[in-house]
Amino acid sequence: GYLWFVRTEVLADGEEANAPENDNYDIYFGSKQYGHFRAGELDAIRAQIESLNGDIAGINEILAGLVSAAETAQKNQKKFEIFKYDGMRAWRMGRIDYAIKCFNEALALENDFETMGYLAQTYQQTNQLEAARGLYNLMHEMEPEHIITLINLANVCYMQEDYPAMEKAAKKVIDIEQGNAMAHYLLGK
Repeated sequence: GYLWFVRTEVLADGEEANAPENDNYDIYFGSKQYGHFRAGELDAIRAQIESLNGDIAGINEILAGLVSAAETAQKNQKKFEIFKYDGMRAWRMGRIDYAIKCFNEALALENDFETMGYLAQTYQQTNQLEAARGLYNLMHEMEPEHIITLINLANVCYMQEDYPAMEKAAKKVIDIEQGNAMAHYLLGK
């Protein structure tokens, strides 16, 4: 069988059509399609296949592994979404313990900023302030200029009576957004 790398034009939002790193390829071996890959991924796959010097069994093994990895990633993404949205529904229904469990399961699958925010808010509402603070700190590391995260962090620090940390978080907000009323309010507390 022949190995085919077919360029496709599927782009995500905001990607440039003529940027080589955004090129997408479908891989075929004979008539069977083995997946959809970005240009960067394709280079590594092509190098592996070329090193086999036409060994059909080896090529099939590499391609089967690619399919398996893609299927696993797809299943994990689906599980993540189920846990995340079940957690949101549980939270709205007042089933806080179940919401926390769902958000934690989702985060075990994917380090998602939004889900961290939901879990941190839930911890804050249930007075699990140390857990909430840890998540807000992690979120701040991920997105240092995210104002809502810093405001929430300052609020948790206030609830813990850690006034120097509250002041530090509020001042970071003011550095980012001079006229933020909530940050000035927190400094006034």
